[in-house]
Amino acid sequence: AITLGVVFYLKPDVPTALATMALILGGIATLQVEATFRRIRDEQTQTEQGQILAQMEANPWLRKFTKDIASQAEDIKKKYDLPFVNEMLMVQLGNQFKSTLDDVQGGHILVPHNSDHKLVFWIMENCKVSLLATDVYKASHLHAGDPSGDRYRQLNKQALGRDVLIERIVIYSEWTDEIDRSIREQRSLGIHTYRVKEAKLKTELRVDLAIWDERYASELSFNANGDITDSYISFSISEVN
Repeated sequence: AITLGVVFYLKPDVPTALATMALILGGIATLQVEATFRRIRDEQTQTEQGQILAQMEANPWLRKFTKDIASQAEDIKKKYDLPFVNEMLMVQLGNQFKSTLDDVQGGHILVPHNSDHKLVFWIMENCKVSLLATDVYKASHLHAGDPSGDRYRQLNKQALGRDVLIERIVIYSEWTDEIDRSIREQRSLGIHTYRVKEAKLKTELRVDLAIWDERYASELSFNANGDITDSYISFSISEVN
């Protein structure tokens, strides 16, 4: 009202005064709209930051991981004065991590055989009802002296002590004394074993896999030499079924 009075006082010509007033009101409206959008953006930013902080608080490992990543990224930035390369490498590493998270979110993960086997060991330790498995007897993990294989066999024994049913189908190309000894040892422990010659199976059935409690599953992949390369582990019930 005051602004309107001043305008009409300074500009007695009504059309001119109205035009001037329209310009002033338009400018005020624009400022109000910009201020509103800025407030909304600030609120959204605060909300997003709050959500991120809440998620990090709910997952302690994520808080530590993020802190470590930020610290290392800053250290790399200081050590190597190559902004474009640094950014490219960081984005590449971030994308690799995001890809792994996508797999986990989908209910599975691909674990290189040369990494630790904590996930499989944890599943075996917590197996309550059954382990149904096929063993392809070219697999290096069955050879005596392999620490991971020895640990897995030990966990099999412990599962039998919990009355877990273990059934294993042996897939072989040639029957050997080594295979025979392994089968006899397993049978003496109470493991139900069966055998089938590889040539009698379709290619897609010649797989080394394990299913625990109809809840978790693992399938091994091999290279041309018969060595294990990685393990596809699934914890999605629909995928396992």
